Amino acid sequence: MEHVGLYANRLLARADNPREVAFARQWAKENEYDSPGTQGSAGNILRTLVPGSTQRDATVAATLIQWLGSNIGMCFLSDVIRDSPEVARWVRDHMPATPLQ
Repeated sequence: MEHVGLYANRLLARADNPREVAFARQWAKENEYDSPGTQGSAGNILRTLVPGSTQRDATVAATLIQWLGSNIGMCFLSDVIRDSPEVARWVRDHMPATPLQ
């Protein structure tokens, strides 16, 4: 099964969407058949979330994950973190600050 979104053209080398590229690559990596998965999970997130998933399911999921890396998707994530104390706490506790390079 391919974990490529509907707008994969936005991931080409000439496109300037590095966050979308990062989100799309990580999603594809997490869904490799024998992937160890994020933070030691079983891997293949889609099959775990949607048993019997189809190629259409994989495409929809990959499109959404790629969208999270877009400007609008990042604003959505920022709003979630800002508006949810529980999420903000998790981010603070699990994502150590790194200096800008």
